[in-house]
Formats: sequence, structure tokens, C-alpha cells
Amino acid sequence: MLARLDEHPEAAAREYEFLRRRLITFFLLRGVDSPERLADEAMDRVARRIDEGERIEHVRAYFQGVAQRIASESTKRQAREGAAVDGYRPFLVTDQAAEEIEARAGCLERCLQCLPRESRALIRRYYEAGPLPRGESRKLLAEQQGLSYSGLKVRAYRIRVQLEECLLRCLEARKSRWS
Repeated sequence: MLARLDEHPEAAAREYEFLRRRLITFFLLRGVDSPERLADEAMDRVARRIDEGERIEHVRAYFQGVAQRIASESTKRQAREGAAVDGYRPFLVTDQAAEEIEARAGCLERCLQCLPRESRALIRRYYEAGPLPRGESRKLLAEQQGLSYSGLKVRAYRIRVQLEECLLRCLEARKSRWS
């Protein structure tokens, strides 16, 4: 990609830094989470396209287009995550005592330990943040598990349902003890 930015290494490095700063500013102005991470993601996507042999006539404009797509994806993801959080709002910690926070964490840990080892490992890996964008790392996880991507999502959903049921029972039992 650097060779595509400029034939002179120093000039290519300067262009790279310019583009990265410009992307960070773009993401900051759109109010998305992690502008630096998204700028790096945009750089990685363009580099992959170049490595795949795609001809790019106007590099800066191409970066701008990729950044707009990533910003749109990020905004949609943030909205989905916000809706998911709203659905779990009763389980979220607001101004509760540290003891209750520890109790919730303890319940979650106990519920995780109740899962079969394979399910526990899968759900932890499913939610790990890796160097790849989440969708790509999950596709890789699906391949490693011998599942289709949608099969992996279904399995993770079923494990989450088990965890949620266990967590509700544990929290309800603790609430009975506190009363």
C-alpha cells in the first residue's frame, strides 16, 4: 500500500500518516466509538484491496469512501448494541452497592462454570475482541469449530439463553436472601 501512496518511502510514510490523521478526524466528527481503531480498520481494508489487485485511481477518495462505509457500519452497530443494552437495562448496574456488583459478577462466573467446558470456551471466544473486525474473527471461529457462520451465531445464542436463565435464577435467589 505504501508503494501505491508514493514511490518514495519517506513521502509514502508522510501520506500514510496524513491519511490516518484525516480518517481519525473524520470518525471523530461523526461521533463514532474508537476513531483510531476505525481509522486503522479503514487502512487495513484498503491495503487488503490493493493486495488483492484492485486498481485504485484516486487513493484519497477511495479512503474516504471506505471510511464512510465503516462509519455507517459502526453507527448501525452502536444502535444495535444500544437496543440490546436497553433490553438488559434491568440487569445493568446503576447506583448499586459494591456488594451487589460483586454478587452479579459472582453469579455470572458461577453460571459460566455450570456450562460444559466447550460451551464456556466458545462463548468466551465469541465475545473476545481480536485484531480482526468482530465479524471476521467470528467467521474464523466458525471455521475452526466446523460450523457455518450462522450455525455459530445460533450456538452462541443458545448458550446466551442458558446463561441468562441461570443468571436470573442466581440473582433471584440472592434477592430472596437479601430480603
